[in-house]
Amino acid sequence: MSRPIHTRGLVLRRTDWSETSQIVTVDTRDHGIVDLLAKGSRRPARRSSSFAEPLDLGGWYDLVYRPRKGDLHLAVEARLIEGFPHLRDDLGAWLEANGILDLLRASFSPGDPHPALLRSALSCLKLLSVGRARLALRDRFVIELLDRSGVWSVGDNCANCEAEIPRGAAHWHAPAALLCAGCRTGGDRPVPEELRTLLGTLQSTAWGNIPSLVAPEPLLAAIWERLREALLHHLERAPRSLRYLRAGGPPGTGAPLRSPSPR
Repeated sequence: MSRPIHTRGLVLRRTDWSETSQIVTVDTRDHGIVDLLAKGSRRPARRSSSFAEPLDLGGWYDLVYRPRKGDLHLAVEARLIEGFPHLRDDLGAWLEANGILDLLRASFSPGDPHPALLRSALSCLKLLSVGRARLALRDRFVIELLDRSGVWSVGDNCANCEAEIPRGAAHWHAPAALLCAGCRTGGDRPVPEELRTLLGTLQSTAWGNIPSLVAPEPLLAAIWERLREALLHHLERAPRSLRYLRAGGPPGTGAPLRSPSPR
């Protein structure tokens, strides 16, 4: 019998498998995304039970599981470390959290761990409790996710010729790159210098300082439009939650973003 694996993981998806069990998709710190069968996790907890309660969506757990042949492994034990209860009290925060979970699940293959990105996801889920700067938090997380997916190529230098781009001369090239004026193509869009500056600020700002970041909402929304364009280009199938993430403003206000169109 295979030896049990001890790790920590974030539950990205859960499905009731029977009256007493669940199948959960977990992004683990050490082994990336795994699917686990948690037998008895829905059964009323007993002193001898390995699961104090059903595994919860968005929960951060200490996990023990046994690898099995195929893609579905057997969860042996799960202990909740952080459940982020504030997410259930605010629809806007819950939608943002589901977006994070869906993007993690859609962006990476099983067995491809990204522990730094996982830490960033946990930071973002925690900071959603602050109740402000949610669009900045979302932009910051998606920038890092695209970077670690190999899609993001935005910095001070042209993605084509690698020369430093002068101020006011950057152009946005889909899916996610900045080109200088000499390398741009017909469909590339000029990038306002204040938007380029904010991109750099978001990339370099520590997570704990994001809620205090002072940034114009229209610029954050413009960055989200470009990030969303990159996600739609990168993912074979866009997560359903992506359609519910709005450009900004209070939860429940504003119109959903449309698919990006050429300008």
